[in-house]
Amino acid sequence: MVMALFLFFSLQSYGQVYETTFEVDDNWGSPDGGGMGSYNDKTYTDGDWFFESTEAFRGGADESFGGSPYSFRDRGDFSVKNTNAISGMTGFSLQLRDWMLGSGVARDLNISYDGGDNWETVAIIDKAWFDEYQVYQEYLYIFPGGEQDFAADDFLLELVGGNGANSSRINIGQFVALGEMDAVATPGFSPNGGSFYTPVEVSISTATPGADIFYSMESDAGPWTDYVDPITVDETTTIWAYASAEGMDDSNVASAHFIFPDVTEVATLAELRDMPDDGTVYMYTGDAVIVAMDGFRNRKFIQDATAAILIDDQPGTITTEYDLYDVITDVVGKINIWNNMVRFQPEANAAPATENTPVDPVVFTIDNLTSDDQAKLIQLQNVTFINLDEDETFSNGANYTITDGENEMVFRTEFWNVDYIGEIIPDTPLNITGVIIQFEETMQIVARFADDMEDYEDVPEDPDDLELVHFFFFGGDIPNNTPLESLESTFQQVESSLLTYHSALDGYPFNPDHPNWRKASLERRNAPTELNYRPEGNDDIPFENAGMRGIQVRQPFTGDGGENTVFLHLPTNGFEHIILRFAAKDQGDGPELMAVEELLIDYAVQEDGDWLTAGLAETSLTLLHEEFQVFTVNFSGIEDVNNNPDFVVRIRFDGPNLDLDDGDRVAFNNISLEGVPMDMPDLFQVTFVVEDEDGVSIDDATVTLGDV
Repeated sequence: MVMALFLFFSLQSYGQVYETTFEVDDNWGSPDGGGMGSYNDKTYTDGDWFFESTEAFRGGADESFGGSPYSFRDRGDFSVKNTNAISGMTGFSLQLRDWMLGSGVARDLNISYDGGDNWETVAIIDKAWFDEYQVYQEYLYIFPGGEQDFAADDFLLELVGGNGANSSRINIGQFVALGEMDAVATPGFSPNGGSFYTPVEVSISTATPGADIFYSMESDAGPWTDYVDPITVDETTTIWAYASAEGMDDSNVASAHFIFPDVTEVATLAELRDMPDDGTVYMYTGDAVIVAMDGFRNRKFIQDATAAILIDDQPGTITTEYDLYDVITDVVGKINIWNNMVRFQPEANAAPATENTPVDPVVFTIDNLTSDDQAKLIQLQNVTFINLDEDETFSNGANYTITDGENEMVFRTEFWNVDYIGEIIPDTPLNITGVIIQFEETMQIVARFADDMEDYEDVPEDPDDLELVHFFFFGGDIPNNTPLESLESTFQQVESSLLTYHSALDGYPFNPDHPNWRKASLERRNAPTELNYRPEGNDDIPFENAGMRGIQVRQPFTGDGGENTVFLHLPTNGFEHIILRFAAKDQGDGPELMAVEELLIDYAVQEDGDWLTAGLAETSLTLLHEEFQVFTVNFSGIEDVNNNPDFVVRIRFDGPNLDLDDGDRVAFNNISLEGVPMDMPDLFQVTFVVEDEDGVSIDDATVTLGDV
């Protein structure tokens, strides 16, 4: 197997069989008749060598290598072959320049030794391969079997994968066919110097097998230290290195300069947004969530608890791959303001995500959006597209008008070719989620995907006279690490409120010696949250003094006993307009492997009656991973729920992993039921007393009627 040795070192270690920088005007051709100044088939013929690109522009002096006036500006397939026999070739070198827009594409560099009958991919040239944007970088390939002799047309080299667009554009500025090696290959550094903002591990290597490497951090004359392991560099410095091998001349001394520029640390995005556009380099040290991203200019919209900002990364400086809602930190860059949009332009790659944490949009109204809300993930509720043509569809890069009935705003299709492009624009009221951008004075909302536009449902406001009827506070009095079957409420205006539990495992609850101990169980959980906490349901104790815990339902969620189920017995005697609220979250392995994805809600209005969903706006509630949210189940339009001593709500669990038994769970807290007191008539008890002729009551003849 032929292996690629890709190192940064001097070609002075080798003789040259052939070298070109494509500098001769008369050697250029365009077989399809196109000019040199447009993209088409380009060739370069020089002696025993032929070069061709299926789609290239002849690059000018400002984009070419080594003072040459020309280069291949390629975005098709580039190839090299020998047209006559070549002897004594030991490898080749290419000078390549990154001019790929956006995140670029991956292009394969392939080699054949037999005229194309067999090919081997020796490198993948993509954004990550290049150290710098629009700076030539050498790729060196050494034949591991030593010198090779090639008949005409036997040596073939191709750089493929160009897509005909600027996202695959690369300059080829030099080709060298290498000859005999007479000195040790000059060492190369990885990384090969540059600017850094965090400590970096520097490796040194040479293409000469068995050579020893020596380095110095003082001068190009030493003192020299044997290189054994990578060197940690955390301050501005230069490293010099050379290599030595028996029977060969020592290599040239190579050097790499590592710069650690001054950087100003900022802890919040609000602080970062306030910084001037003056070239200062900042490091954002907080934790921000990626709330939107796309390939155009490698944009990422990041948000923390204080603000949000757009990362504008046209060169592709950040090569680390991220997913939506990944949490990132230690991002280094400069502030740039373009048409009033504050942008953060990276100066260095960023570290991998620390976690993935989905976030909910913040609800805004059109009239309270300001420039401070740029890049935030927000939601506008009950808005409508206006001024539409019949069956008009979404187009890329277009502006549309939405209104809330009083104010208007621009909806922009800034994310190209997402799943709603080409779809008919809705003309009904919507809740629209998106990120905020600004162009000059105009605020615009950009939906990320079709699911960011949902039908608006008019949810009635809570009545002014709504009262807390039942509340379940879960505190330290609940025994820990103990399977539970029921829990009483801590507050009730109507007697007999109770939480009961059915386990998916037959025989629950189990004793500590049983293999199913603490499986499919209801237990206490240390998961406090202020969400939906009602001090009036807990003796008016403030949250910070309450000693809150919580409860959990543990895996597995299905089994030989059926399915894990929570029952809330919530009598509503004397109350109407009933509203249930509670906090809940998934605590599975992660967003991609949640214990439960949805809660299923239904109810009963009679003892041992049927389970019903009629009148409920939602019967499945989507959980977030490791993030509490308040769920509201509104029964106010269901008459049979009012004034009902037998009202019960059932909570079940849904998702693709219900049978897993990894000890994961769903957490609950702060369960409340509210209602409005009903106007009830005055009730009386009536007793009929029968007396004998002496006026003495006859006990067995006394009759008492119920409330009348």
